[in-house]
Amino acid sequence: MGEGQKYDRQYSHFDACIDLLTMPVDQFSPFHPQQSPILGSPDRIADFFIEPFILDLEDEILDRSTPEQKADLLKRYLSRLRKSRNHLSVEDRNTTGGVNEQGTVAEEIPSVLLPQDGLLIMDIPQNDNADFKFIQGCNILYHLLFDELQKCCAIYDIPFADICQKLGFPLDTINIQAPSPEKVNLPNQVFEVPKGAIEKLKLALQENGFLNVPKVRDLDEQSREELVKLICSNDVPYKIAMFDHLGFTDYFLSEYGSTRTDMYKKFSEIFCAGNRPVSVRAIQGNMNDLRKNTTNRDPRYTASQHREEVKKHYETLK
Repeated sequence: MGEGQKYDRQYSHFDACIDLLTMPVDQFSPFHPQQSPILGSPDRIADFFIEPFILDLEDEILDRSTPEQKADLLKRYLSRLRKSRNHLSVEDRNTTGGVNEQGTVAEEIPSVLLPQDGLLIMDIPQNDNADFKFIQGCNILYHLLFDELQKCCAIYDIPFADICQKLGFPLDTINIQAPSPEKVNLPNQVFEVPKGAIEKLKLALQENGFLNVPKVRDLDEQSREELVKLICSNDVPYKIAMFDHLGFTDYFLSEYGSTRTDMYKKFSEIFCAGNRPVSVRAIQGNMNDLRKNTTNRDPRYTASQHREEVKKHYETLK
Protein backbone atom coordinates (compact mmCIF):
# COMPACT_ATOMS: atom_id res chain seq x y z
CA MET A 1 0.00 0.00 0.00
CA GLY A 2 1.02 3.65 0.26
CA GLU A 3 4.23 4.78 1.90
CA GLY A 4 4.05 4.68 5.66
CA GLN A 5 0.95 2.52 5.76
CA LYS A 6 1.19 -0.37 8.21
CA TYR A 7 -0.98 -3.41 8.66
CA ASP A 8 -1.04 -6.33 10.99
CA ARG A 9 0.66 -9.30 9.36
CA GLN A 10 -2.67 -11.06 9.05
CA TYR A 11 -4.11 -8.18 7.04
CA SER A 12 -3.03 -8.36 3.41
CA HIS A 13 -3.18 -5.94 0.51
CA PHE A 14 -5.90 -8.12 -0.98
CA ASP A 15 -7.90 -7.70 2.26
CA ALA A 16 -7.63 -3.94 1.84
CA CYS A 17 -8.98 -4.20 -1.71
CA ILE A 18 -11.87 -6.43 -0.63
CA ASP A 19 -12.72 -3.98 2.18
CA LEU A 20 -13.21 -1.26 -0.42
CA LEU A 21 -15.21 -3.57 -2.68
CA THR A 22 -17.59 -4.57 0.11
CA MET A 23 -17.95 -1.51 2.38
CA PRO A 24 -21.25 0.43 2.35
CA VAL A 25 -20.89 3.38 0.01
CA ASP A 26 -21.97 5.82 2.71
CA GLN A 27 -19.02 4.76 4.88
CA PHE A 28 -16.48 5.76 2.22
CA SER A 29 -14.41 8.85 3.00
CA PRO A 30 -12.54 10.73 0.24
CA PHE A 31 -10.25 12.07 2.99
CA HIS A 32 -9.16 8.65 4.27
CA PRO A 33 -5.53 8.10 3.08
CA GLN A 34 -6.10 4.40 2.29
CA GLN A 35 -9.48 4.94 0.64
CA SER A 36 -9.03 8.14 -1.35
CA PRO A 37 -6.74 6.61 -4.05
CA ILE A 38 -9.78 4.70 -5.34
CA LEU A 39 -11.01 8.05 -6.72
CA GLY A 40 -7.94 8.39 -8.93
CA SER A 41 -7.12 7.34 -12.47
CA PRO A 42 -6.75 3.64 -13.43
CA ASP A 43 -2.96 4.08 -13.28
CA ARG A 44 -3.20 5.54 -9.78
CA ILE A 45 -5.46 2.70 -8.64
CA ALA A 46 -3.05 0.15 -10.14
CA ASP A 47 -0.03 1.73 -8.45
CA PHE A 48 -1.63 2.01 -5.03
CA PHE A 49 -3.61 -1.24 -4.85
CA ILE A 50 -2.55 -3.68 -7.58
CA GLU A 51 1.24 -3.39 -7.45
CA PRO A 52 1.53 -4.46 -3.77
CA PHE A 53 -1.13 -7.13 -4.28
CA ILE A 54 0.89 -8.68 -7.13
CA LEU A 55 4.00 -8.82 -4.95
CA ASP A 56 2.05 -10.69 -2.25
CA LEU A 57 0.45 -13.01 -4.81
CA GLU A 58 3.77 -13.96 -6.40
CA ASP A 59 5.25 -14.84 -3.02
CA GLU A 60 2.19 -16.80 -1.96
CA ILE A 61 1.97 -18.82 -5.16
CA LEU A 62 5.66 -19.74 -4.91
CA ASP A 63 5.12 -20.96 -1.35
CA ARG A 64 2.63 -23.56 -2.64
CA SER A 65 4.56 -26.64 -3.74
CA THR A 66 1.86 -28.56 -5.65
CA PRO A 67 -0.49 -27.57 -8.51
CA GLU A 68 -3.46 -28.39 -6.26
CA GLN A 69 -2.26 -26.01 -3.56
CA LYS A 70 -1.72 -23.24 -6.10
CA ALA A 71 -5.22 -23.82 -7.54
CA ASP A 72 -6.77 -23.71 -4.06
CA LEU A 73 -5.07 -20.37 -3.40
CA LEU A 74 -6.45 -18.87 -6.61
CA LYS A 75 -9.91 -20.28 -5.84
CA ARG A 76 -9.92 -18.52 -2.48
CA TYR A 77 -8.95 -15.22 -4.05
CA LEU A 78 -11.56 -15.53 -6.79
CA SER A 79 -14.24 -16.62 -4.33
CA ARG A 80 -13.72 -13.53 -2.17
CA LEU A 81 -13.67 -11.32 -5.24
CA ARG A 82 -16.91 -12.87 -6.48
CA LYS A 83 -18.70 -11.87 -3.26
CA SER A 84 -17.73 -8.20 -3.50
CA ARG A 85 -20.45 -5.80 -4.60
CA ASN A 86 -19.23 -2.23 -5.02
CA HIS A 87 -18.21 -2.78 -8.64
CA LEU A 88 -21.79 -3.66 -9.62
CA SER A 89 -24.18 -1.35 -11.39
CA VAL A 90 -27.36 -0.26 -9.63
CA GLU A 91 -29.41 -2.61 -11.78
CA ASP A 92 -27.23 -5.59 -10.88
CA ARG A 93 -27.28 -4.63 -7.20
CA ASN A 94 -31.06 -4.46 -7.16
CA THR A 95 -31.29 -7.99 -8.52
CA THR A 96 -28.96 -9.29 -5.81
CA GLY A 97 -30.01 -7.41 -2.73
CA GLY A 98 -30.02 -3.68 -3.45
CA VAL A 99 -27.71 -0.79 -2.65
CA ASN A 100 -27.08 0.83 0.73
CA GLU A 101 -30.06 2.12 2.72
CA GLN A 102 -29.65 5.70 1.56
CA GLY A 103 -29.51 4.66 -2.10
CA THR A 104 -26.58 7.02 -2.45
CA VAL A 105 -25.55 5.88 -5.92
CA ALA A 106 -27.98 7.36 -8.40
CA GLU A 107 -29.50 5.59 -11.38
CA GLU A 108 -27.04 7.52 -13.58
CA ILE A 109 -24.62 4.61 -13.32
CA PRO A 110 -25.25 2.37 -16.35
CA SER A 111 -25.27 -1.40 -16.22
CA VAL A 112 -23.37 -1.74 -19.50
CA LEU A 113 -19.88 -3.21 -19.26
CA LEU A 114 -17.53 -2.59 -22.13
CA PRO A 115 -14.36 -4.56 -23.03
CA GLN A 116 -11.30 -2.36 -22.94
CA ASP A 117 -7.71 -3.58 -23.21
CA GLY A 118 -8.61 -7.02 -21.90
CA LEU A 119 -10.62 -5.62 -19.01
CA LEU A 120 -14.27 -4.75 -18.65
CA ILE A 121 -14.56 -1.23 -17.30
CA MET A 122 -17.84 0.54 -16.60
CA ASP A 123 -18.64 3.24 -19.11
CA ILE A 124 -19.25 5.94 -16.51
CA PRO A 125 -19.25 9.64 -17.46
CA GLN A 126 -17.25 12.19 -15.52
CA ASN A 127 -18.96 13.29 -12.32
CA ASP A 128 -17.68 15.24 -9.31
CA ASN A 129 -19.80 13.26 -6.84
CA ALA A 130 -17.48 11.26 -4.53
CA ASP A 131 -19.90 8.33 -4.20
CA PHE A 132 -20.23 8.16 -7.95
CA LYS A 133 -16.45 8.16 -8.41
CA PHE A 134 -16.09 5.61 -5.64
CA ILE A 135 -18.22 3.09 -7.54
CA GLN A 136 -16.30 3.84 -10.71
CA GLY A 137 -12.99 3.28 -8.91
CA CYS A 138 -14.26 0.05 -7.36
CA ASN A 139 -15.23 -1.18 -10.80
CA ILE A 140 -11.72 -0.52 -12.10
CA LEU A 141 -10.13 -2.13 -9.02
CA TYR A 142 -12.34 -5.21 -9.33
CA HIS A 143 -11.39 -5.84 -12.94
CA LEU A 144 -7.70 -5.13 -12.38
CA LEU A 145 -7.69 -7.74 -9.60
CA PHE A 146 -9.66 -10.13 -11.78
CA ASP A 147 -7.18 -9.65 -14.63
CA GLU A 148 -4.13 -10.35 -12.44
CA LEU A 149 -5.73 -13.53 -11.06
CA GLN A 150 -6.49 -14.61 -14.61
CA LYS A 151 -2.87 -14.05 -15.67
CA CYS A 152 -1.65 -16.03 -12.68
CA CYS A 153 -3.94 -18.94 -13.57
CA ALA A 154 -2.61 -18.90 -17.13
CA ILE A 155 1.02 -18.98 -15.99
CA TYR A 156 0.46 -21.91 -13.62
CA ASP A 157 -1.92 -23.80 -15.91
CA ILE A 158 -4.87 -23.47 -13.52
CA PRO A 159 -8.34 -23.89 -15.14
CA PHE A 160 -9.51 -20.31 -14.72
CA ALA A 161 -12.80 -20.62 -16.63
CA ASP A 162 -13.78 -23.78 -14.73
CA ILE A 163 -13.17 -22.05 -11.40
CA CYS A 164 -15.20 -19.02 -12.45
CA GLN A 165 -18.10 -21.19 -13.56
CA LYS A 166 -18.13 -23.15 -10.29
CA LEU A 167 -18.04 -19.91 -8.29
CA GLY A 168 -20.92 -18.43 -10.28
CA PHE A 169 -19.19 -15.59 -12.11
CA PRO A 170 -21.37 -14.04 -14.84
CA LEU A 171 -19.25 -15.31 -17.71
CA ASP A 172 -21.42 -13.63 -20.32
CA THR A 173 -20.06 -10.27 -19.14
CA ILE A 174 -16.47 -11.31 -18.46
CA ASN A 175 -13.68 -11.89 -20.94
CA ILE A 176 -12.34 -15.34 -20.10
CA GLN A 177 -9.84 -15.57 -22.93
CA ALA A 178 -6.76 -16.44 -20.92
CA PRO A 179 -3.49 -14.64 -21.67
CA SER A 180 -0.92 -16.86 -23.36
CA PRO A 181 1.49 -18.35 -20.80
CA GLU A 182 4.14 -18.98 -23.44
CA LYS A 183 7.55 -17.56 -22.77
CA VAL A 184 8.64 -14.77 -25.07
CA ASN A 185 12.37 -14.69 -25.64
CA LEU A 186 13.17 -11.02 -25.56
CA PRO A 187 16.70 -9.79 -26.13
CA ASN A 188 18.31 -8.04 -23.20
CA GLN A 189 18.27 -4.27 -23.58
CA VAL A 190 21.49 -2.31 -23.29
CA PHE A 191 21.08 1.37 -22.49
CA GLU A 192 23.13 4.42 -23.17
CA VAL A 193 24.48 5.26 -19.74
CA PRO A 194 23.75 8.83 -18.63
CA LYS A 195 26.68 10.96 -17.54
CA GLY A 196 27.58 10.31 -13.93
CA ALA A 197 25.31 7.26 -13.65
CA ILE A 198 28.14 4.77 -13.20
CA GLU A 199 29.67 6.72 -10.33
CA LYS A 200 26.28 7.09 -8.65
CA LEU A 201 25.60 3.37 -8.98
CA LYS A 202 29.07 2.51 -7.71
CA LEU A 203 28.53 4.66 -4.63
CA ALA A 204 25.10 3.15 -3.96
CA LEU A 205 26.54 -0.36 -4.27
CA GLN A 206 29.47 0.44 -1.98
CA GLU A 207 27.11 1.80 0.67
CA ASN A 208 25.25 -1.51 0.66
CA GLY A 209 28.21 -3.85 1.01
CA PHE A 210 28.65 -4.81 -2.63
CA LEU A 211 32.46 -4.69 -2.48
CA ASN A 212 32.45 -7.15 0.43
CA VAL A 213 30.86 -9.94 -1.63
CA PRO A 214 33.64 -12.54 -2.24
CA LYS A 215 33.18 -12.69 -6.03
CA VAL A 216 33.41 -8.91 -6.20
CA ARG A 217 36.24 -8.63 -3.69
CA ASP A 218 38.31 -11.12 -5.72
CA LEU A 219 38.34 -8.79 -8.75
CA ASP A 220 40.97 -6.10 -9.24
CA GLU A 221 39.97 -2.44 -9.28
CA GLN A 222 39.69 -2.18 -13.05
CA SER A 223 37.52 -5.31 -13.27
CA ARG A 224 35.23 -3.99 -10.53
CA GLU A 225 34.79 -0.81 -12.55
CA GLU A 226 33.87 -2.87 -15.61
CA LEU A 227 31.43 -4.92 -13.54
CA VAL A 228 29.62 -1.79 -12.37
CA LYS A 229 29.47 -0.56 -15.98
CA LEU A 230 27.87 -3.85 -17.06
CA ILE A 231 25.25 -3.63 -14.32
CA CYS A 232 24.55 0.02 -15.08
CA SER A 233 24.14 -0.38 -18.84
CA ASN A 234 21.88 -3.46 -18.86
CA ASP A 235 18.18 -3.90 -18.16
CA VAL A 236 16.62 -5.15 -14.91
CA PRO A 237 16.59 -8.91 -15.73
CA TYR A 238 20.35 -8.81 -16.40
CA LYS A 239 21.02 -6.80 -13.24
CA ILE A 240 19.12 -9.30 -11.09
CA ALA A 241 20.77 -12.29 -12.77
CA MET A 242 24.20 -10.74 -12.11
CA PHE A 243 23.37 -10.00 -8.47
CA ASP A 244 22.28 -13.62 -8.10
CA HIS A 245 25.42 -14.98 -9.76
CA LEU A 246 27.67 -12.83 -7.60
CA GLY A 247 25.84 -13.90 -4.45
CA PHE A 248 24.93 -10.32 -3.57
CA THR A 249 21.29 -11.14 -2.81
CA ASP A 250 22.21 -13.80 -0.23
CA TYR A 251 24.93 -11.55 1.18
CA PHE A 252 22.54 -8.62 1.55
CA LEU A 253 19.93 -10.71 3.36
CA SER A 254 22.54 -12.23 5.64
CA GLU A 255 24.52 -9.10 6.51
CA TYR A 256 21.69 -6.62 6.83
CA GLY A 257 19.06 -8.94 8.33
CA SER A 258 16.55 -7.63 5.85
CA THR A 259 13.32 -9.22 4.74
CA ARG A 260 13.00 -9.92 1.04
CA THR A 261 10.55 -7.04 0.74
CA ASP A 262 13.09 -4.65 2.28
CA MET A 263 15.73 -6.00 -0.08
CA TYR A 264 13.52 -5.42 -3.13
CA LYS A 265 12.97 -1.82 -2.06
CA LYS A 266 16.68 -1.25 -1.44
CA PHE A 267 17.68 -2.74 -4.80
CA SER A 268 15.11 -0.49 -6.47
CA GLU A 269 16.79 2.51 -4.82
CA ILE A 270 20.23 1.29 -5.90
CA PHE A 271 19.18 0.89 -9.52
CA CYS A 272 17.44 4.27 -9.53
CA ALA A 273 20.69 5.87 -8.37
CA GLY A 274 22.55 4.42 -11.33
CA ASN A 275 20.23 4.71 -14.29
CA ARG A 276 16.45 5.13 -14.28
CA PRO A 277 13.47 4.28 -12.03
CA VAL A 278 12.97 0.56 -11.43
CA SER A 279 9.80 -0.67 -9.73
CA VAL A 280 9.86 -2.96 -6.71
CA ARG A 281 7.54 -5.26 -8.67
CA ALA A 282 10.15 -5.64 -11.44
CA ILE A 283 12.82 -6.49 -8.85
CA GLN A 284 10.71 -9.14 -7.14
CA GLY A 285 9.32 -10.55 -10.38
CA ASN A 286 12.78 -11.14 -11.80
CA MET A 287 14.09 -12.61 -8.57
CA ASN A 288 11.12 -14.97 -8.45
CA ASP A 289 11.82 -15.92 -12.06
CA LEU A 290 15.16 -17.35 -10.94
CA ARG A 291 13.32 -19.54 -8.40
CA LYS A 292 10.63 -20.94 -10.70
CA ASN A 293 10.76 -24.08 -12.78
CA THR A 294 10.80 -23.87 -16.58
CA THR A 295 7.05 -24.44 -17.02
CA ASN A 296 5.75 -21.83 -14.59
CA ARG A 297 7.59 -18.65 -15.52
CA ASP A 298 5.88 -15.32 -15.99
CA PRO A 299 6.76 -13.91 -19.45
CA ARG A 300 7.02 -10.43 -17.95
CA TYR A 301 10.21 -11.36 -16.06
CA THR A 302 13.24 -12.86 -17.80
CA ALA A 303 16.17 -12.90 -15.34
CA SER A 304 16.56 -16.67 -15.72
CA GLN A 305 17.40 -16.19 -19.40
CA HIS A 306 20.57 -14.32 -18.45
CA ARG A 307 22.18 -16.90 -16.16
CA GLU A 308 24.76 -18.05 -18.70
CA GLU A 309 25.32 -14.55 -20.06
CA VAL A 310 26.23 -13.03 -16.69
CA LYS A 311 28.40 -16.04 -15.86
CA LYS A 312 30.40 -15.56 -19.06
CA HIS A 313 30.70 -11.81 -18.48
CA TYR A 314 31.98 -12.37 -14.95
CA GLU A 315 34.54 -14.92 -16.14
CA THR A 316 35.99 -12.40 -18.59
CA LEU A 317 36.61 -10.01 -15.70
CA LYS A 318 38.66 -12.45 -13.60
